[in-house]
Amino acid sequence: MSIETTDKANILIVDDTVETLQLLTVMLKNQGYETRPVSSGKSALQAASDDPPDLILLDINMPQMNGYEVCQRLKASDATKEIPVIFISAYNQTPDKVRAFGAGGVDYVTKPFQLDEVLARVKAHLSLRRLQLQLEAKNRKLEASLARQQELEQIKERLVQMIVHDLKSPLAAIAGNADYLIEEIQGNGDAADAVGDIADSAQSMHRMVLNILDVIQLEEKGLQPRRASVDLAKLVDSAAATIGRVAQKAGRTIEVRPAPGLPKVPFDPNLIQRLLENLLDNSLRHAPRGTAVVIEFDVCSEGEVAIDVYDRGPRVPRERKNEIFEPHARMLGEADVDPRISKGLGLAFCKLAVEAHGGRIWVDDNQPQGAVFRIRIPVTPPSTAAFLKGKGNESKKQA
Repeated sequence: MSIETTDKANILIVDDTVETLQLLTVMLKNQGYETRPVSSGKSALQAASDDPPDLILLDINMPQMNGYEVCQRLKASDATKEIPVIFISAYNQTPDKVRAFGAGGVDYVTKPFQLDEVLARVKAHLSLRRLQLQLEAKNRKLEASLARQQELEQIKERLVQMIVHDLKSPLAAIAGNADYLIEEIQGNGDAADAVGDIADSAQSMHRMVLNILDVIQLEEKGLQPRRASVDLAKLVDSAAATIGRVAQKAGRTIEVRPAPGLPKVPFDPNLIQRLLENLLDNSLRHAPRGTAVVIEFDVCSEGEVAIDVYDRGPRVPRERKNEIFEPHARMLGEADVDPRISKGLGLAFCKLAVEAHGGRIWVDDNQPQGAVFRIRIPVTPPSTAAFLKGKGNESKKQA
């Protein structure tokens, strides 16, 4: 059904009185409308089903089937439920009008009626119906466009995931072979430095690839840590050694400050080491030359592992302290405006890894200059239900 212009609208007129049918038919035809007069409720339902009109003028008091029942049946059918129905009846009491609107009518005109009034109401409801149809058509186009856009996004994400996944093994091989060559050519200054740069770049790219894969996995089905009893001090030392060569070349150092007598903790060693590498790498990138990035860790009395990474770089603006951990918050060029906003997924992965262990991560100001990235992870793994329930509360605490 469509209404291109008002004068082409098709109107079904239902009344068992011949005089009323003739009067309304002539009046509407003179205004350019197409009309179909019928004299019973049964004929009205058949006519509306065979060729749905744009509007129906419906009498109430008819034999066999009154107007209320006709309207109710029209509204019960998917083919006719959207057709506007205007009741025209000699019943002029409020209960009659209320019942008509309850049956699905959009308007009510009492007999004897004024022709101008009927024309005005017909024109108004046809205009409303036209606007409704136009809106529905636009919504369908928008839905089709959105569905296509979502399909393209899924194709792009699958393509990225395949490419990144295929890069993982070659990059790991490059990094491993570069480390082997470094040992073989020790003392050969320029060559050793060149191979060291290759190893560092390969490790950095490998870390980026793993971050991307894990963020994609989180968005699809969540990340499940593979817990084992781990020595946190050894993980920190390993992460510091991995990032340390890059730090040394950049004129910076990593200072590790473990608390004495730390027990082993039930964490995913792979995720936690990569978390530490990403945090150290992030702080080193922003720390001034000649300064140290400090990492402290301990088990708190609350039964949580506390990890704090300090640097002397620029502080994170207050309004950005939550945003920097979100994977979709980094836009091209933002890092030129705010040097603490990374274009990568390193901090997003850190949040992912911490929350997978039931913990939380946030950033504070260092004194007198810089930033402190703080992590708190419970030693006892929380149940899934408890973690999900408390997750929103922890977000509010850090906001």
